[in-house]
Amino acid sequence: MSEKLNFSSIIERGFTILGRNLAGALLLAILLAGLPGMFLQSQFPTSGQLPQNPGPLLLGSLLASIGQALLVGTLLYAVFRHMLGLAAPGFGTLFSYGIQISVPGILVALAVAFITGFGLVLFVVPGIIAMLMLYVAVPAAVMERLSVMAALRRSYQLTEGYRWVLLSFQIIVWVVSFLLGWIVEVLFRPLGVSMVAGVVVASLAAAFTSIVVGLIYHDLRRMKDGATAEDMVQALK
Repeated sequence: MSEKLNFSSIIERGFTILGRNLAGALLLAILLAGLPGMFLQSQFPTSGQLPQNPGPLLLGSLLASIGQALLVGTLLYAVFRHMLGLAAPGFGTLFSYGIQISVPGILVALAVAFITGFGLVLFVVPGIIAMLMLYVAVPAAVMERLSVMAALRRSYQLTEGYRWVLLSFQIIVWVVSFLLGWIVEVLFRPLGVSMVAGVVVASLAAAFTSIVVGLIYHDLRRMKDGATAEDMVQALK
């Protein structure tokens, strides 16, 4: 491996892209990640025991996985417009692009959710390994117009040699998300708006994470294929 993923650069670019697309990215993230996440959270019993009917919980998990995948795929448009030095797209443009990539996004999300979920059932670790291997499956499917199986194989190829780094980053994301949720609960519960604030903060975090996934895909393609942003968008023309 001749070059490492530079996460300080990825995070810096991620904040820049999020800032340039804040309104559109936030609205999309609320629709695709925030609301499904709120529904999923509502399905967890307060007692900590498993629910008698796991159907709504499984449905919520599936909706959250699909929503996050669609958010990743949609915000690729913002990521690559930034990489090409173009103006930030509006919400309507992002929404229209999201509809265009919805089919491959949903199909890949279902495949990743099934594989990762099955791995999590097998003592958690296999699920985490699967998640790391399939980390950029959605961007691969969208940017390279690949079938589901081809996108999964492509992600396996691109992440090879970088999975420990991706795991480190993902652990940081989980910790920061937990801390943000706790801070929002402490600050906004006395005001009675902790749920609304929680959805907004979680949506912002989901938008930022989605942008970062797009940047990771870009950087892996650049390091492994020698491709530029211009090369990567050729498949979309």
